[in-house]
Amino acid sequence: MKAPEGKMKSVSQFGQIREGPSKTDGRYERGKFQEQDDLKHRIMINERQKDLDFQRTVQDERLQKELEEIRNLKERMMLDISEKAEKQGREVENSYSRETEYQRHLSALRDAQMNSELKTQKEFEELKNLMQTLSKQRDIDQDKMIEIKNQREQPLLFDKIDQEKWKIIDGIISVPRKTVNQDDRAFAVQPDFDGKELTRADKAHLIHYGIKGLLDEAVELNVNTHENMEKNIKIELEDPLKASLILVQFLGFRPKIVNFTKKTQENEKITSLFGEDYSVPEKLFFTMNFFDYPLFETDVLTIEGLHEKGLSNMLASNQTLIFVKESYLRGGIEGKEATYKFEVDPSLTRSPDYYEEYVKYLYRKSLNIDIWDAEKLMLFGTIKVPLRNLLRQGRQVATLTREFDVIDPNFSRIKGSVQILLKNIGKSQQIMEMNDHKKGFFNNKDGKIKKKVKSKKPLQLPKGIKIRFFF
Repeated sequence: MKAPEGKMKSVSQFGQIREGPSKTDGRYERGKFQEQDDLKHRIMINERQKDLDFQRTVQDERLQKELEEIRNLKERMMLDISEKAEKQGREVENSYSRETEYQRHLSALRDAQMNSELKTQKEFEELKNLMQTLSKQRDIDQDKMIEIKNQREQPLLFDKIDQEKWKIIDGIISVPRKTVNQDDRAFAVQPDFDGKELTRADKAHLIHYGIKGLLDEAVELNVNTHENMEKNIKIELEDPLKASLILVQFLGFRPKIVNFTKKTQENEKITSLFGEDYSVPEKLFFTMNFFDYPLFETDVLTIEGLHEKGLSNMLASNQTLIFVKESYLRGGIEGKEATYKFEVDPSLTRSPDYYEEYVKYLYRKSLNIDIWDAEKLMLFGTIKVPLRNLLRQGRQVATLTREFDVIDPNFSRIKGSVQILLKNIGKSQQIMEMNDHKKGFFNNKDGKIKKKVKSKKPLQLPKGIKIRFFF
């Protein structure tokens, strides 16, 4: 007997048949569970696949963006490289063009220099030939002059009276000329009449001794042409401040000393800071003639610190010797600076061209100052001070601070230099001009112009006052 599907039959020990669970029912259940698991697994796989696809999509987009950025960065880098290459190319081209221009300019300069040298050489040869020709002509002229002189002097030889005169003249002792040694030749130079500007060290040295006014601005005039001269004089003549106060201050003396070597009778060499005919005076004074002033003589000046340091030590230090009044060292009440003033006021004179003459004097002339040894009363030297830079040219004050060479009386050497401070201070005239005086005008203290009026009433005096007349 065939059992129904899905059930199993079994025979017990008593021969009875009983039914039990079928094997097909278990497989069905397992298959059902298996299908559910497979379904869940496929769902999980699909979800995971979706996640992976989404992540891959996001990653692809990010990679795409990074790739775009890399491409853009590459393009910018290529563009920058291209621009830099073009810039470097232009710089190289400009450098090459500049170098080419420099080489061309240098070649032109070389050609010009060569042409100039050839021209100079040619002029030198022409000048040399001309000098030779002139020298030959001079020799010929000298020979002719000697011949003529001999012809003129020849009759004198036959004159007995003239022969006796010449014998007497020949018997007179001749004045010996001074021999110029090596030390003297060191002083035989051309003096600098325009003077030299003081260095910073000189100004600091003078300020250390209490001298003021060295830091004022100095303006030099342009006097190269006649037009500049006329222009400067015209500006000065139009200045309303026609009165002037000229200050002259002697600052110091810088001696020009070298080591003189001489031999004694015993052939011993002696080295000294002084020569046989040259020494620095310990006391001196100055004399000068300024414009229409008479000859003016300054106070006796000496060297500051002379008694403490000694003249030899001060000369060995090669520093500027500062001037000081001798009366100040003796306890005088006046200042120690050697400052002197000259007042020029055209309104105090009757000459209508006085101011113009004064301006031309400052522009064209120089102030000659003589330096005297106060102890020996001998002329030590002379300095020449140009005055054109004292023109104020519309300014209130004109300052000139210079160092001028001292020339000895024989004009054979320079003994040193004197440092001088000069100032031209402009001011108003004391009274009006002559034309205003004729009209009866005058200035009061407030600067206002008033006119003199003659009173017609008789003078009335108070009672008790008597007038006495003395004849």
